[in-house]
Amino acid sequence: SPPTLVWFDLDLTREELTLMFCESVIVDTVKLFETIILQSSVLEVDGDQLSTGELTLNRSDPEVFNGLLEAYLLSGGSVSGSVLTSGHPPLLILSLTQVDLNILKSLETVATSTFDTYILISQLAIKDHHGNSLVPIQNPSAQQVRVYTPDTVIPYLVCFNLDMDTGVLSLSFSETVDVSSLSPQSITLRGSNQSDAFTLTGGSTPSYDNPSVNLELSEEDLNTLKGLTAIATSPRDTLLYLTSSAIADQAGNPVLHRNASSSLPVKTYVEDVTPPTLVSWVMDLDNGELTLSFSETVNSQTFDPNSVTLQSDPSLFAVRHTIQSGELISGDSTELTYLLSQDDLNTIKLFELCTFDMFGNDCLISLENSTVSDMNGNPITPVPMGEATPPQQYIPDTSSPNIISFTVNMTYGDVSLTFDEVVNVSSFDPMSLAVFSSNLRDAVGYA
Repeated sequence: SPPTLVWFDLDLTREELTLMFCESVIVDTVKLFETIILQSSVLEVDGDQLSTGELTLNRSDPEVFNGLLEAYLLSGGSVSGSVLTSGHPPLLILSLTQVDLNILKSLETVATSTFDTYILISQLAIKDHHGNSLVPIQNPSAQQVRVYTPDTVIPYLVCFNLDMDTGVLSLSFSETVDVSSLSPQSITLRGSNQSDAFTLTGGSTPSYDNPSVNLELSEEDLNTLKGLTAIATSPRDTLLYLTSSAIADQAGNPVLHRNASSSLPVKTYVEDVTPPTLVSWVMDLDNGELTLSFSETVNSQTFDPNSVTLQSDPSLFAVRHTIQSGELISGDSTELTYLLSQDDLNTIKLFELCTFDMFGNDCLISLENSTVSDMNGNPITPVPMGEATPPQQYIPDTSSPNIISFTVNMTYGDVSLTFDEVVNVSSFDPMSLAVFSSNLRDAVGYA
């Protein structure tokens, strides 16, 4: 009579599949792994299709980790056990490959417990010593596991890559991990000195459950990192450590804790090569401030106000004024605020740029690529004069001008008034002036 499979056990901690037969058998170890399928129930369409070849697995395709398969065909491994020695109990032990283990652990409904672990096995690789082939186990009579041992091995971080251009932190673990358990707040990047450290505050990942996790850093974290001068500026100052709450495997085992002193150096570091761009800007004529917002953190020390031009419209005939002087009142950031000099403010008002009557529609900005660079030295993408952009917010001058001095020439009968800003001469009303002998209450006056 042909041999039969009596029972099988799956031990994900020992990473072994154990098969017990009713008699001693001869095993074709080459074909064996092409004949064994694990599936979620006694009948699965995926199992049938894998058996016939209608469904094939591309194990190098990330989509294989999407967790949707209801059955899995083993790809290889090593074989041991007493069945290989004549006269000993017919026990066969299959040591599973890391590839098979990782894919199996990513599946949502296969081999997660005793209740969803069933086996299919064909007759092609196993015979008894009389040449009788194994009685195959086929759908709809898949055989349930006898003993299921869950994974109790603690996963650990093997290596990591950091791409400062795309803002992606790639983490590679020793086994498949549960992406939904990822906690970026438990991950810290540090520099050459342990005291130079930055703990992430957020991020997202499009990854499936698998050994490699791509964490897309939050915009805030990425810009903060770019603003730091001692962390993640090169491979030399890019190290990482994490707590056990950073992530867990599919069985809920937390990742191995790494402290600062055992930080892992980056494997691959990609520098930022993307130029910053102007996102928006604000013109505040009341406070005399120009605020520029960029797509990433920029180096405030590289800011050149003489590369910034205000213009009335994008045409060749526009009224233009290039900023001459002032003071930068912000540091390295995604936002720079520049306090315009009184001369610049007066010129803007004299040229009738950014006027209240036009609600700021005659207030556009153009930038040369020398305006500012990011923290890695990439100059800004210029905003040409023909593509000058209006402000996101326009704040008109609502502060009244003040007389800062005056002179009276009695020979010619002239009165000269000096104001703290440009004034509209056509609005001058001499009947509003009064002259007093002093600033005392009882001074003699003339209007």
